[in-house]
Amino acid sequence: VVNSIIIQTFGDLEKKKIIESVMNSPKIIYEIIKDCNLPQTSGYRKINVLIDDGFLIPIKFEIKENKRIYRYISIFKNLKIDINSNKITVSVQLNELQQKQCSFLQIITK
Repeated sequence: VVNSIIIQTFGDLEKKKIIESVMNSPKIIYEIIKDCNLPQTSGYRKINVLIDDGFLIPIKFEIKENKRIYRYISIFKNLKIDINSNKITVSVQLNELQQKQCSFLQIITK
């Protein structure tokens, strides 16, 4: 189940770009959209899906104009997808701080 979620997510090139953009350093949504050169509406929609699916985790926020603006980071430190014949293997190394907050990992560890 988790393998298929990861493969579907990385099969979407824009979602892949978003995750890669925040693998090493947290960014606010505006910075992610700008770095990935995404249209604003679809960029926000895809980022929100990644947040809902647990691929992006809020780690800190700033207050600007009385609003909380979160910085997000990917749960992945490294990710490898191997396809041999009809067998698909997904290997992941997680960012340590984000492991406890990842929603889809909580599902498989229960």
